[in-house]
Amino acid sequence: MQKTRAFSCSGICTVFLLFFSLLLPLALPVCGEAAFFQVHQINIGCGDAYMLLSGDTVILVDCGLDTDATNDNTPLFTYLSASGIDHVDAHIVTHYHNDHCFNINYINETYGTEDSIVYGPSPELCKDYVPLKNGSYRQMRDGDHLEIGPFVIDCVGPADGNTLGNTNYDSLNFFVTCGSRRFFFTGDWVDWLIKDRHPDLFVKVDVLSFPHHGLQRWCIQKSSMKLLNPDIILVPGRNRQTVRQYCRECDVNDEVQIYSVLDGNIVVLTNGDALELVTCVAPGEYTYGMAVPETMRTGEEEEEESLPGDVFQIHFQ
Repeated sequence: MQKTRAFSCSGICTVFLLFFSLLLPLALPVCGEAAFFQVHQINIGCGDAYMLLSGDTVILVDCGLDTDATNDNTPLFTYLSASGIDHVDAHIVTHYHNDHCFNINYINETYGTEDSIVYGPSPELCKDYVPLKNGSYRQMRDGDHLEIGPFVIDCVGPADGNTLGNTNYDSLNFFVTCGSRRFFFTGDWVDWLIKDRHPDLFVKVDVLSFPHHGLQRWCIQKSSMKLLNPDIILVPGRNRQTVRQYCRECDVNDEVQIYSVLDGNIVVLTNGDALELVTCVAPGEYTYGMAVPETMRTGEEEEEESLPGDVFQIHFQ
């Protein structure tokens, strides 16, 4: 935090300086709590489930069902409940497959408010989930720029605004910016032409959510991988080695770190500058409204045991 000091030379100057000091916080970027971002990859097995927290803003991405294994919603709702959230501002559903969209109504009934918005790829919400008990539905379209709390979201696909949203190719692709850090969410498919439509956006990211659970490498082109050149890849499935081999083929940076649900629940923390990644997170260890870790406040190194889980401090330039 920057501190300023003024010297009073007269009553008028004093009044002016007092007035200016009241306006100054409105002109400066918000620091502290509002600049602390949490991005959770929730381990539901072979299915996408992300929770984004900052200040009093709550965004969920997909939060589907592991249809390949247990058909059990317990891991997801145990984690959400333990996080302490009491509402959802936005629920972004990349497409209408059960491993991505299954819990639209359950989440809406449990955490929805009159102001909650469900975003999806189609002009109308899939009929299987109509009507919503709370809030409203909006289509997220290619080129949309959204600011939800401190999160900045840029949608870059699919190009077809009339999609039904029921195939992998209909998956929403969008960047989430947290300060200077960039995350890319992909659903099950990365549009091959994004790099041509959005060359200014389709550049290096810090964190990539790998499409289609790492099951099929061709869901994201080699040329796209090279342009994105992520430092961290989150795999919402068990296929970490497949993704690692693909990174070698794509000539992605040698130091890329790849994590999957084999690493349990994963949380990426950032103040918009430094990054910390935590694996094997138990439900309730990183929560809505939690205090900002000291390393996120000062950038100074913190003892590993002061944070839950297995912590990796990452300071990329």
